[in-house]
Amino acid sequence: MHNYDVFKDLDVYQIAEDYIKTKFNYAYGTIKCDKFNNSDDEVEPSIKRICVNFRKLLITLAYNLTNVVKTNIKYHEYLNYWLNRELRNLDKDSTFRKEYCKHMEETNSKIDAEGALKNKIYDLNDDEYENMNILHKLYDYYYKILSKKDEKNNCSEYAKECINQYELGMKKSFETKNFEFYNALKKFRPLYKNYIYYSNLCKKEILLTLPILKTFKEKSKEEFLQKTANSCAMLNNHNENEPPQRNQIYDSILTGLTAQEQYKILNNCNAEIPLCSKYCGSIIPFSDKENGLNGLKKFCAKFANNLINLSDKLKNVNSAEDRCSYFTYWTYDKILDMFDNKTNSAHFHSILNGLNEVLYQVNNSLPEGAKSCLFYLDGNFEKWEEEKYLHDYFKNYDKISKCVDNCDTYCEYLNYIADLYSKNINKCCTCFIRPTYNCINKCPTYFKCEQTYFPNYLMSKLKCENIKANETSDEVFTNRIIDLDVARRSPLESGNSCKHLLCDPFNAFASISFAFLGIFSTLFVFYKVQIILQYFVISC
Repeated sequence: MHNYDVFKDLDVYQIAEDYIKTKFNYAYGTIKCDKFNNSDDEVEPSIKRICVNFRKLLITLAYNLTNVVKTNIKYHEYLNYWLNRELRNLDKDSTFRKEYCKHMEETNSKIDAEGALKNKIYDLNDDEYENMNILHKLYDYYYKILSKKDEKNNCSEYAKECINQYELGMKKSFETKNFEFYNALKKFRPLYKNYIYYSNLCKKEILLTLPILKTFKEKSKEEFLQKTANSCAMLNNHNENEPPQRNQIYDSILTGLTAQEQYKILNNCNAEIPLCSKYCGSIIPFSDKENGLNGLKKFCAKFANNLINLSDKLKNVNSAEDRCSYFTYWTYDKILDMFDNKTNSAHFHSILNGLNEVLYQVNNSLPEGAKSCLFYLDGNFEKWEEEKYLHDYFKNYDKISKCVDNCDTYCEYLNYIADLYSKNINKCCTCFIRPTYNCINKCPTYFKCEQTYFPNYLMSKLKCENIKANETSDEVFTNRIIDLDVARRSPLESGNSCKHLLCDPFNAFASISFAFLGIFSTLFVFYKVQIILQYFVISC
């Protein structure tokens, strides 16, 4: 973890740099700057100059500053940046820089009385150096504005450069997720705002403000929303796939029936880009990935649009509950199409969770008074498919029952429905015969308990052959009817009935008789024992 809090005292360091160039007039010690790395070859003049200036700068910062100033600055870290900058300006590679930094730390250790250089002089990696350069320029322009406050042109130019460097630093900190560098940028803000912008140092002009420094969370959200928007913008691209359709054995014979017409309306809904951007962000990654779920993005946009405008889309359906049931089973069907009945997709649960979140968000955003349509996508594909078949059967019943031509095409389908009907009626319907006939429907979304809808009735009406030998209508409903009066009385009568031994009169009389007999037998034994004891006493 690199420390970037180095340049707040840059004005002090710059004064020291100017000092060693113009006024430094005492010896810089016994260090030999013409040799390096135990070699007899003389070093380049430029390397020797760096060595000499480093020693001068160290002496100036370590010994010529007051203790108060020295305590508050981090000159050793600035020296490391200075050395890296000078070596990089000479295009020295990383290997050379590492060796030379080590050499400078070791050869200056004798005058480094405070040990300030120990483990502080090292080669900065490229990212660290670039970040340090940005901060160096920021503070350099800041101090230039302070020193040139009466010069309009300079003030303006330095302020622009500050803004440019700050934007560059923000971009880099977010790209690299560098929190230390981010915090260093954050510390610079109050300096610029309080001492330059609000203090109006450059009184002849209005300086630019620094750009807003978003948090990592805000930036991440912004990038996420931008990616979502870019992806959703491709919805109208001809390469963007529609959700696939799986083969269903009864699709062709059900075309044009009531339920299928409602699903057709929902299918023809537009996949709107704004709704995709607003609601489908958590879904899109599973659509855009290589081998992602085909058609997922477009389905999500249609899903949101249909839910928001459900009352308008299905305006020919009177009941809000019925509109919701059509939407629910349309949703089930589309998800079954995309997954092709396979729940072993790597992202199966993540996608369902994302769609549940979309469902919640859209319902939550509906205007006050609008009917919501809430359900939960649990991923039980077998249950979904059975429920949809039953739901559609009851919705299509009237149209099928009015069939005139080629009605035998429905017979195989109705035999299948009869099996599902028998499987679900016990779970869904509880009927009472008294005081009036009534059925409680525990599955109102997809089942009807009225005897009218019994599938065998319809098959008989359509003159279907090979009707499966299921129970008759009367048998089905008789076996599931409860006499409500009996059901209500049973607990009371059960509570009043006697289940104990003494409730029977004979048992009660016999028990009392045996009790008295036992008492008299015990008294008789005590009487006999007393007589025997008296006899022994008299004999003695």
